[in-house]
Amino acid sequence: MDNEATHDKSIDHEDIVCSITQEVFRDPVRATDGFAYELDAITRWIFQNDTSPLTRQPLRIDELQPDNKLRRLARRRRHSTVSYDARTDTVSLPPIRRVPRPITQV
Repeated sequence: MDNEATHDKSIDHEDIVCSITQEVFRDPVRATDGFAYELDAITRWIFQNDTSPLTRQPLRIDELQPDNKLRRLARRRRHSTVSYDARTDTVSLPPIRRVPRPITQV
């Protein structure tokens, strides 16, 4: 578990941001071009273009694969920092962490 947490901290912000939406992933999928995209964004792109937005190689919707590891990393990042969701026009704040104080007796 510690290795996973340490690895998560080393993930660059660009690794968990969709190249189409420029937002932290919520529903990432991996395409056959090797890149990850937000499912809704890449689906719309493929309907209009039939190609990868990054490599221009042909892409098919039925070949998109969910990327659950990337989803977990993105969720952790969203829950640990302030984030903005343009779709719902909402700002999310990280949870407040209470720090226990030592009890002193008088």
